[in-house]
Amino acid sequence: MSEESQDLTSFIPPSVEKIKKQIKALNFWFPSSFHGLENVDESRPALYVGNHTLLGHDVPPLILGLYTQRNIFLRGVGDRVHFRVPVWKNLVKQYGAFEGTRSATHQLMVQREHILIYPGGGREVMKNKGEAYQLIWKNRFGFIELALEHGYDIIPFAAIGGEEMLDLKYDSNDFKKSLLGKGLKRVGLLKSYVCVNS
Repeated sequence: MSEESQDLTSFIPPSVEKIKKQIKALNFWFPSSFHGLENVDESRPALYVGNHTLLGHDVPPLILGLYTQRNIFLRGVGDRVHFRVPVWKNLVKQYGAFEGTRSATHQLMVQREHILIYPGGGREVMKNKGEAYQLIWKNRFGFIELALEHGYDIIPFAAIGGEEMLDLKYDSNDFKKSLLGKGLKRVGLLKSYVCVNS
């Protein structure tokens, strides 16, 4: 078994107290509430599929809410970019996130883990003006095949309120129109090295 595979399957969730402490400020400024948790069966592993809100600040309260109210610790499918950033990659791994490959998801489904996925990924986190609450999933539907293969229920959920957190004044469309954006596009570096929404 590879080291990465072992890390994936031997994960131990952090304590509730540790999570509460680390997201205390977020919960203070953006308190969250849940509706419908009584319909969730903690004994039946499922794939939780939802919309990412602006900047992705919806993740910590969701993980903590299900953990404290239903004893479910969600293992999050993470965008590959999270695992390329020193220090940050260790933090997201500490909270159960794993690089969103088909084989890793398969492995956790074999283990009967509860899994969290945002098919919109980083693109949904970095919305443009006028895109509030839009699902930007492109063609990311492989999770459906895996759920069928492993007999997993798909639990759709919606996070609301997060899109009102900020009023966007400048987005990727504005950057593409800027002198720097045009220059990067001209030399072919805009899509390769700059995270811009298409």
